[in-house]
Amino acid sequence: MAASKPNTVTSRLVLNFPGFEATAPIHQLERMTANGLKFGKVWNVEFNEIDKVEEPENHLAVSNFKTRGKNWQTDTRLVQFGWHDIIAKYEGQPYPQSFFTNFPKYLSFFTDGTVFRYFRTHWRYGVFTIYPILAMIIFAIASYFAACFLVNAIFGSSLIATLSLTLLFVMILNKWPGDRFYMNLSINDWGFARDLAGQKNPAIEKRYDEFAARITTEILESDYDEIIIVGHSFGTIWAVQALARVYRDKPEILQHKQVSFLSLGSSLLKINLVPLAQTMRDMSKIVMSQPNLLWSETQTHIDLIAFHGTQPDQTLGLASPETEIHIDEVRFSRVMDKQRYRKMRKSFYRSHRQYIMYQDKRCHFDFFLKCFGPVPLRDLARNGNSMNRIDIDGKLHDDPISNS
Repeated sequence: MAASKPNTVTSRLVLNFPGFEATAPIHQLERMTANGLKFGKVWNVEFNEIDKVEEPENHLAVSNFKTRGKNWQTDTRLVQFGWHDIIAKYEGQPYPQSFFTNFPKYLSFFTDGTVFRYFRTHWRYGVFTIYPILAMIIFAIASYFAACFLVNAIFGSSLIATLSLTLLFVMILNKWPGDRFYMNLSINDWGFARDLAGQKNPAIEKRYDEFAARITTEILESDYDEIIIVGHSFGTIWAVQALARVYRDKPEILQHKQVSFLSLGSSLLKINLVPLAQTMRDMSKIVMSQPNLLWSETQTHIDLIAFHGTQPDQTLGLASPETEIHIDEVRFSRVMDKQRYRKMRKSFYRSHRQYIMYQDKRCHFDFFLKCFGPVPLRDLARNGNSMNRIDIDGKLHDDPISNS
């Protein structure tokens, strides 16, 4: 028997900017599809990837998805932008070259007062910032005592030998067990952040322009019911930079369109709070000054890599931004399987990634619901109860119902 036609068919364009990971766009889409299938089971809907095209020359990949419930269908075109090749140049340097390249950049966040700004804005992020320094101090103390013991046992006494051996031991500990505790990943991340804030890497600036051009093309050549620009972690910065260029060069392009900006575990303030990052602040203000744009930001208290409990517009000094801004503070513990949640909490990087993974229970902040479901992101941002327009059988209703 042929399937009946859905009563409601919507189309959506999702422009997705990932965080700091050296994973190619095509593989990120594969991970997204795997998580989307689990989302489908939770919401009792069909989730299918129709096709997937890789465009390495444009640093992106494109997939078309079809999500279907009892009486509705959502067709989503998702453009997955990529900057993994740029990350690879920070992550791919051999150790200890990567350490000596990026550690001084990391220290500059202390010397210019940025760390104090972090603590003043959100103390937990300040603690995350000083984590590599605290680990290095512990490594140095342990290394010094080990060096003293060995030097005294072999040479009797030698300051030069003790200091040299201490440095050697520190570098060894920083690699192992340092890698297990994300020491070098964190330092490389800070090196990248410094180049980002100071506009020191021409490849980054060029990529901003390329992404802006693609956003413009996607919007001009298509007609969708809803457009969502997504930024996860560092991806929020890339999305803001690209979108601000679009607004600056073609201010009318998004008029009369339903456009939303979905910010997940944002690293926007990580750069905006750096004194020399004036360009980043200017670009952020351009985006947050758009009256037809809705900004939906998801935060959680367990995410040490983002600024939980903050308002990005207030930190930028925008007393009354024209953009409609909604901050959603969520708890993953309430929507995840207990064992899966405990495993996630063992790593602050896994906790930081959970925004873009499937949830084990229905919730209004589900990434896949927002990007692939039948309810507009604007409705979910303004009223989380609108998720209950979808009943337990996957049927869409005009108004929220009780699913209990």
